[in-house]
Amino acid sequence: MSITLIIISKNKISTPDWVSSCSTINEVIIDTESDFPLNNDFSAKRNHCLEIAKNDWCLFLDTDETPSASFIDKINHFDNHQYAFRRIDIFLGKKLNFGETGHFYITRLVNRKMGKFIGKVHERWQTDKPIIKSNTPIIHNSHQTFYGFIEKINHYSEIRAKELSDLKTKTGIFQIIFYTKAKFFQNYILRLGFLDGIQGLINALGMSLHSFLVRSKLWSMQQP
Repeated sequence: MSITLIIISKNKISTPDWVSSCSTINEVIIDTESDFPLNNDFSAKRNHCLEIAKNDWCLFLDTDETPSASFIDKINHFDNHQYAFRRIDIFLGKKLNFGETGHFYITRLVNRKMGKFIGKVHERWQTDKPIIKSNTPIIHNSHQTFYGFIEKINHYSEIRAKELSDLKTKTGIFQIIFYTKAKFFQNYILRLGFLDGIQGLINALGMSLHSFLVRSKLWSMQQP
């Protein structure tokens, strides 16, 4: 069974060297902004790539994701199942073992006839077929600088707020306060983010800031 590798990139890039080690990958699609404009809709972008792929089975990787050796071996022994892989985050130079991304699985190997991506940002694969969780890791070099982290939070919160506004979602003082505090408590305390040191604290506060910005921007959008 053959697989199409799909990489969404802002600019044109070369095919990664590791692809030559994957005998099951016989097509590589590197979809840039000039090929199909993002327009702040990541699901539309991914679904477009599924439409133009030659194979039914498609593997998605982002430009800041690197497959582990065990991941490449997994792809070479593909068994016709949809998979969500564990993604290991390298945040500000440190691997995060706890918090929001400490045990995060992301659906990356799908059959285009079995579902579609939904959600404009932090998109997810919608399917009525099984998805197997695999501990085979993908390395995610998520944010190399603090300023890049904040910039992405601001950008993604804008997209999410617009999406909620289109859905006529209401917000107010309670939602702004509750979501902000709850997100920090969940990631830093319940998910043990404090064990990741300074990086864990910054990540937890950043995710809390994201929640604050989403609800605050949503409120602002709904004002006359």
